[in-house]
Amino acid sequence: MKIGIDASAMLIAQKNGYENYTTSLISALAELLKKEFSDLDIYLYFYVGNVLADISFLDEYLPKLEQFPKRIYRYKPGYKYFLTSMTIFDRLDWIHLPVYMWANWFPCKVISTFHDACTKRLHEKGELEHEPLNLKYMIRTQLRISDAFVAVSESSKNDLAEFYGVPEEKISVVHHGLDPIFKFDSSASREVEDVYNLSPYILSVNAIQGNKNHIRLLRAFAHLRNEKNIPQILVLVGRDGWGCESIYGEIDKLNLGNSVRRLGFVPTDHLIGLYSGADLVVNPSLCEGFGLTILEALACDAIVAASNSTSLPEVGGQAVGYFDPYNVSSIADMIFRLLTEEKERIQLRKNSREQLDKFTWQKAAKDTVDVYRSLI
Repeated sequence: MKIGIDASAMLIAQKNGYENYTTSLISALAELLKKEFSDLDIYLYFYVGNVLADISFLDEYLPKLEQFPKRIYRYKPGYKYFLTSMTIFDRLDWIHLPVYMWANWFPCKVISTFHDACTKRLHEKGELEHEPLNLKYMIRTQLRISDAFVAVSESSKNDLAEFYGVPEEKISVVHHGLDPIFKFDSSASREVEDVYNLSPYILSVNAIQGNKNHIRLLRAFAHLRNEKNIPQILVLVGRDGWGCESIYGEIDKLNLGNSVRRLGFVPTDHLIGLYSGADLVVNPSLCEGFGLTILEALACDAIVAASNSTSLPEVGGQAVGYFDPYNVSSIADMIFRLLTEEKERIQLRKNSREQLDKFTWQKAAKDTVDVYRSLI
């Protein structure tokens, strides 16, 4: 059986959760290939001409992927035609699209990864006036061209079935894993405190966009600064996304000034240091397909507070304190509780190791191979 994987997301310079998923999954598949699944031939396809790509990543990744036949497209236009033609040339049975829907049709069968239905969910809840047209179009394309789906959580599987009517037998759940590079590092913590000139802080790691619920987090934080006199500043890490202007405007409206630090995208070694040194990590998202930042924070020995919505309780289990993301008081109360209740902090840390053991990229790779085999 021949399966192609669009590996283009591995080359994105500033990776978010989707691109990290693709990179980690394919890397784990390469390790697994050394041991088993000789019944599968897996081909990889790279789009170097993408404006967001960094060509230097080819030198980093290709030596680790020597088991796979690879096709590399170096021009800016035309990748979708290249990809569809390669499925014919390589005589693929299936092609796996982990992130991007490049074409409206493929000459082989398509399995795609469904990450989330967040814009659809928020539109129906009145949080979004309109679904972003590019995302709406992409999901429509995904539904039209896909013969099977990988959902990254049970929550995403349920949304795919409920909102879009996909039969459950076409959907397989494969959870993300956790990169072992994420672990507590006191020296990295001291380094980022010096680099970014940080005082004690609460950390939020999410793209700065509408579904991540930064506005309610900012209001909860302002309440805690004004009413509880907490000493921590709020540090926001993540690249700008849709709706970021209103989020930054809220900082000014609340007169938070220097008590909120916007770091944008940070390299992984700095992220590890930020997790390790945070008094608390908060994920207030209204909707997540998976919520990988929760696992990253727990692995760095951080105390985590998160929304009780969609996939986040599935990922955090008993190792996280939860709040109602639509209720500012609930957010503020949980943040204050986890900053001040030492017994609860100790218990959450005890629970984290068992939870982390459930999510590895080795397991994700094996589960993905099982899905491929089931397609036969």
